[in-house]
Amino acid sequence: MCELNVARRIFEFLMTSVKPSSTSIRTENAKIVKVQLTEEGGPKDVYELKQGQGNSIQFAVMLLSNVAMTETGQNHMLGSDKKTKGSIIENLCGMFTYFRNSEMFDFVANILANVSSLKAGRQWMIENSKNVLSPLFLLLQDPELSKHRRKHLIETLRNVLFEWEKYEKDFLQMDVVELLCRYLIREHGLTENSLPESFERMYGIATKEIFTKDIDADNTLNLLDSFVLLGNSQTFLKIMSEKKIPELFEVLKVKPFGDSRDKIDCVTI
Repeated sequence: MCELNVARRIFEFLMTSVKPSSTSIRTENAKIVKVQLTEEGGPKDVYELKQGQGNSIQFAVMLLSNVAMTETGQNHMLGSDKKTKGSIIENLCGMFTYFRNSEMFDFVANILANVSSLKAGRQWMIENSKNVLSPLFLLLQDPELSKHRRKHLIETLRNVLFEWEKYEKDFLQMDVVELLCRYLIREHGLTENSLPESFERMYGIATKEIFTKDIDADNTLNLLDSFVLLGNSQTFLKIMSEKKIPELFEVLKVKPFGDSRDKIDCVTI
């Protein structure tokens, strides 16, 4: 399939189907409409897909996620031409964040997780973080984000942190430790009733307490993995100490999650 340039072909289909612009002739399958999103603000341009387009778009994205399951497919999705490298990933990311509540694009999260498992893929993502990682990290703070998207975006975050040594300055600029705290608090449903006093700044991130049985074990493990990866850096260890991360770890509901406790000990020792 890679030899048939499947990524480019499907990308062109998606561009035709869901990415018109006000000056574009690509309006057969989608159009831009003016929508009043809030009482205070003015009307905003919003994409509106015409009836019957959803299934074909979702199937196309799912096909790309299957392609990205192998190293050959990941390299194919990323591209090798210096001028166009990463263009498909960047545009998919744009569609993914724009249609943030649409199931049609949920499997873009799988594509991102798969491509970030490739060293060249995660390095490209970090080097182009403004258009890729930054909007994804912002999306992860959305309480309405689907479980499917959240799971694979957390995988993506964990994967890119394998490059902590080369891109330490980039992760510092992203304030990644603070982000990890926010994600972990929401994942465990830690409200002001269960958060330590040192985390007053985090009150309100989790809107309700979550029972242990309802906490996603994989998400917890990947978030803890992320802290462990950063723990290889003296710079990030100092930040975690200053933010009193061990106090946060103490209130996590992690006992059912196998080696989670061992991962916590690696960071707090």
